[in-house]
Amino acid sequence: MASNDVPPVPVSPTAEYLPRPVRLVHIGFCGLDDSVSPNHVGAVLSSYPFVEFGILFRPECEGSPRYASKDHVGRICDVVQAVRVHQKKQSKCGSGKDILSG
Repeated sequence: MASNDVPPVPVSPTAEYLPRPVRLVHIGFCGLDDSVSPNHVGAVLSSYPFVEFGILFRPECEGSPRYASKDHVGRICDVVQAVRVHQKKQSKCGSGKDILSG
C-alpha cells in the first residue's frame, strides 16, 4: 500500500441499513443438458417445489452444453412428472382429499 493510500474503514451494518429478507416465490434454472442428472432434478424439485427448470431447444445444438438431447429431455420430463404426481397426492391427504373429491 502506498503512503498516500488510506485503508478502508470497516463499517458495521445497523438495522436500518440491512437488506430486508427476500422470500422466493419462484426460481428458475435454465439450460439443463445431458450432464444434469434427472434424479438430481427430481431431488431439487421434491425439496423446493417452487423451482422451475428450463430446457433450451435448438435442433442444431441438441446434445451440446446447455441443450439436452431428445432422449434426455424425456428422462427429465418423466422424473418431473413423477415428482409432481407424488406432490399432488400428498396435498390431497386428510380433509383436503374429501373436499377435492366432492
